[in-house]
Amino acid sequence: MSENLIELYSNQQTLFGRGSIDRLLPLLAANPQPTLLFCGRSFLNGPAWQRMGAALNDQILGYEIVSHEASPDEIDAWVNRWRGHVDRVVAIGGGSVLDAAKAFSAMMQHPLNTARYLEKVGDTPVQAVTLPLIAIPTTAGTGSEATQNAVVTDQQHIQIKLRCVIRCLCRR
Repeated sequence: MSENLIELYSNQQTLFGRGSIDRLLPLLAANPQPTLLFCGRSFLNGPAWQRMGAALNDQILGYEIVSHEASPDEIDAWVNRWRGHVDRVVAIGGGSVLDAAKAFSAMMQHPLNTARYLEKVGDTPVQAVTLPLIAIPTTAGTGSEATQNAVVTDQQHIQIKLRCVIRCLCRR
């Protein structure tokens, strides 16, 4: 295993360090399966996408753009749109992108709405089953790539500003 490829959890791989984005295409091609990309608009407008977007489009079904901490409703919409079509997730971006992808990969394997699984406010525990996730962090400092948590923000239904956590990658 490369020193820059760490399998932190049984279903999550994190690629980091200089050139890590260039290892993504061979990794996807080695195990072809329906894959969804989570990213920010800056990635789609940046040089990496310009250089490898066409080849990456051959390996993915589509992408979801994340611009802020995801809400339970956003996660549920992604799950409803992609359930039954996606078997793997790739996340390229900062903490919000990685957290959204982690929450999505967990909720794809769970039947109830995301809010039911939120720590401290939900009523249902998350099971240790997720879609495989390949994370490529593009920022430093959030630590999202190094935890089993996904931060989800709901200011609409819970009626208070609260950052909730889905403990979604429970297997070590």
